[in-house]
Amino acid sequence: MNKIITDVSSPEYWEHRYKHRTDDWDLGTPTPVFEALLKSGKLENSGKIVVIGCGRGHDAILFAKQNYLVTAIDFSASAIRETRRLAKKAKIHVETIEANVFELPGKLLHKFDYVLEYVTYCAIDTERRIEFLDNVQRMLKPGGIFIGLFFPIDNRDGGPPFAVDIKEIQSHLSKTFKLIYSEIPKTSVKPRLGKEMLMLWKKK
Repeated sequence: MNKIITDVSSPEYWEHRYKHRTDDWDLGTPTPVFEALLKSGKLENSGKIVVIGCGRGHDAILFAKQNYLVTAIDFSASAIRETRRLAKKAKIHVETIEANVFELPGKLLHKFDYVLEYVTYCAIDTERRIEFLDNVQRMLKPGGIFIGLFFPIDNRDGGPPFAVDIKEIQSHLSKTFKLIYSEIPKTSVKPRLGKEMLMLWKKK
């Protein structure tokens, strides 16, 4: 009998989800909100970007195609293998790292111009959210940008995905970041329309 794994802080939990194709958060395509963001001119320059909880790598590949130097991180070995496969298929280079997002190697500290987050913050243990945001800060260079598309903001019960409190995010990030842009995107996929917020935070 297969052991039922329920600990969202465990790499085994996410590996099980990917191996058994229960990763229903995966859109199968790049995120439309990020496609629109790249076209908007709100990101001044390309540079080094890390995608935390990259999943199957659709957004990592999207940014790599726009000449960003992309590092993609995920708990799951299966997710990382799929990212590599899809990047190879697209003839795009993406550096991939299988790692616990709470135990990042020192070589990733203060390295990046951008950190990209989508459906990872909402998936982790809610008691570890501050720890997650602190790791984002540690990965960015001074002046670097945290690109967060936060879902779900509709006060749902249970999870994952666990409901996101935007005020909590603002309260913590404002200590070391300046909010430079936010919106509830109109380009969200239909099931998530009105339930997510895009925020750009600049590290002080």
